[in-house]
Amino acid sequence: VDKYPRPWPPFLGADLGVQQKEGSDATAFWCMAVDVHGDGKRLPLDAFEERLTGPKIIDRLKAWQKRFAPVMMVENNAAQDYIRQFAGAAGIATLPFTTGKTKADPSFGIPSLGVELQQGMWILPCGDQRSQETVTRWRTQCLNWSPGQHTGDLLMASWFAREAVREATPAATGGSYIGAGSAASGVW
Repeated sequence: VDKYPRPWPPFLGADLGVQQKEGSDATAFWCMAVDVHGDGKRLPLDAFEERLTGPKIIDRLKAWQKRFAPVMMVENNAAQDYIRQFAGAAGIATLPFTTGKTKADPSFGIPSLGVELQQGMWILPCGDQRSQETVTRWRTQCLNWSPGQHTGDLLMASWFAREAVREATPAATGGSYIGAGSAASGVW
């Protein structure tokens, strides 16, 4: 992606890993801009997947809030809700997301991302090596997804970002977009 196509608002999904030991789930962020007033195209702006401590997760949320000013959706199952609470105490507004049976729903869950890809709604970056590697990991997680198995962290974060779009766009809010502020000019 050469240019961030403002005025598309940004949305961030955060899948939080709370353990630091080897083999534990990583924390993943997925930030994307969405043409909420047009055809709904999704443009990933940045993403990462790594193990972070709680304070480092909060620092990263602050940095991405400053960089993109996105609507943020953060998983709040079990211990992940502590991170949301700490984020709130740090002045970072987040929407909660509780994973459950919806994850496998063909209309609203992980499978619906595949439908969006088939419909050409995603504009995937193919610029620098980091973005190519991240998109390749995400695509691999998409292709390997299976109900009842562990879902990749980038895939979960992208789904949370998409759910933030659904929760904060006109159809879900009765006519007005709920934005978190103007986006920064940085792109992935």
